[in-house]
Amino acid sequence: MKNKGFLLIREFERQGKRIFSVSDAMAQLKISRASVMAILTRLRRDKLIVTLTNGLYAILEPTEQTHGLRPLRILAPFMKHLQTDYYVGLLSAANHWGAAHHKPQTLQVILPKRYFLKRLEKLKMRFFLKKYFSDIGIQIVKASFGYTKISSPELTALDIISYENDCGGFSNVCLVIRALIEEMNEKSLSTCYKNYPIMSSIQRLGYMMEKYSAPKKLMIPFKKWIRTQNPSPIPLYSKEKRKGSIHKDWMILENVQLEYEE
Repeated sequence: MKNKGFLLIREFERQGKRIFSVSDAMAQLKISRASVMAILTRLRRDKLIVTLTNGLYAILEPTEQTHGLRPLRILAPFMKHLQTDYYVGLLSAANHWGAAHHKPQTLQVILPKRYFLKRLEKLKMRFFLKKYFSDIGIQIVKASFGYTKISSPELTALDIISYENDCGGFSNVCLVIRALIEEMNEKSLSTCYKNYPIMSSIQRLGYMMEKYSAPKKLMIPFKKWIRTQNPSPIPLYSKEKRKGSIHKDWMILENVQLEYEE
């Protein structure tokens, strides 16, 4: 039985599989479900595989057997199994672009629908629902384990503002936005803000970028476009009192000071 487990892992690795289901194992070994479950229990105990969710497993690489699963490595096949679109976003994306001040403890993944999977916290993965999911601003990047989807610096900035509470709060959001400006591209920025569904996040991003002295090639078309939208006034920080002057270009109530870190 033990040898069958090792042979199963070896064959899946030969096929390039990083994750597999109970059905995959049954088809490969051609034995009963009960026998397969006994083999998988042994493989889990020997730290050769880890459970992703009921009936689905990931094969651990040698270093992962000691330090735990690297969720990014199995993300694409995991999402394929769930039959959902996705992208790595928020602080995980900011970290990819070199703009996160602290490496996030969990992989933050944006999805178009909600999933409740009990083991996500142990897997160091967290899902976020995005109601108006779109592929605009999503890039496909290559890593040592293959390809994965990740938000562009421009989409990352807008999302981080929208999911402020999940990104370390207002102070951290300010610092990340300031760092992301260096990675922004005029065309990508324009495409993102023209198609992003949350106007308040667009206003806040424009205001922050201007305060952080973003290049004029980014800001001139941005300000020109925002004027055509005639947005309603919003506070810079929604959790503070609505007092202060209004910045008329962005219709932002300046109720707090932006965070700076030299």
